[in-house]
Amino acid sequence: MILQTAAGYEIEQTQKLEIDESEIPKAQLLLTKYGPNMVQRTEPTGFYNCHGLTFASRRAWVYGNASDIQHILDDDAYKEVATEFVKAGDTILYFENGVVVHSGIVVEVAETLPGAVKVCSKWAQNAEFVHWGHSTPYTYNVKFFRVKR
Repeated sequence: MILQTAAGYEIEQTQKLEIDESEIPKAQLLLTKYGPNMVQRTEPTGFYNCHGLTFASRRAWVYGNASDIQHILDDDAYKEVATEFVKAGDTILYFENGVVVHSGIVVEVAETLPGAVKVCSKWAQNAEFVHWGHSTPYTYNVKFFRVKR
């Protein structure tokens, strides 16, 4: 399968069908560790990762190298959104040392806590989880984006 941005840039990806069996019990450990308000949406799968969920509609494991993510943001008309203007449907990107290490989709914005969002994201080969944006194994250095066409 070929995965491309709107401008035709080819994104490095794969489709994995098998998972490491150790991922199955790990889902319960993640639920215990990251909060009582976290919900597991799917069973663990290796078919797609967080970037595959966020940018490829669960169709592929998107490797997420820096140039690919930047091409997706640029070519598909993503624009950064200030925290106070975030809405459900926006994309959240988690950065570590300036590099995107995780992504997800904002599904809810807390009315009483500016910047507090619930996110649907996929944790590597594990499951999709709905969780508070800050309650994650990934560094909470985030930016929000929205497609602006």
